[in-house]
Amino acid sequence: MKKILTLITALLFFGSMMTLKADDAFVVGSEAEIFGTAWTAGLIANQMTWNEGLSKYAKVYTVDKAYKSVGLKVVYGNEWYGENGGSENVKFSLSGPGEFVVYFNKATHHVTVAGPIVGEDQSGSDQGFRNTEISERPLKVMIDGMLYILRGEEMHDATGRKMR
Repeated sequence: MKKILTLITALLFFGSMMTLKADDAFVVGSEAEIFGTAWTAGLIANQMTWNEGLSKYAKVYTVDKAYKSVGLKVVYGNEWYGENGGSENVKFSLSGPGEFVVYFNKATHHVTVAGPIVGEDQSGSDQGFRNTEISERPLKVMIDGMLYILRGEEMHDATGRKMR
């Protein structure tokens, strides 16, 4: 019985993973609640989508609570990229429920995180959350074939309808 349970567990876990290809990009991160497991490359749920208009990969995440400190990297091919395309984790906080987007530029290897709930890393801090300054210029993101537009702290669909 124990062998059967172990086999089922392995099939469920590895069935949600895929073999990394040279042009695949996946987000990996410190928070299992956000990324499924901590620091596991190849999870289908964390695969990034190429956005031709932005010439970047993008992945949208939705969270239901605040996080003081989140760390992540992008795995592209067999390489792991973090802050400024280097080896350090991209660190940030999430001020509460909402959406954030992880971007990866395959030419520069830069990883960026954007969204109205994204702020500076708060690890080791007892201060409250604060958002980083958000550009007034709209940011267009293609997700699963749907165009979304980030304007300031609001997200809209392609028709201009405000998203929650």
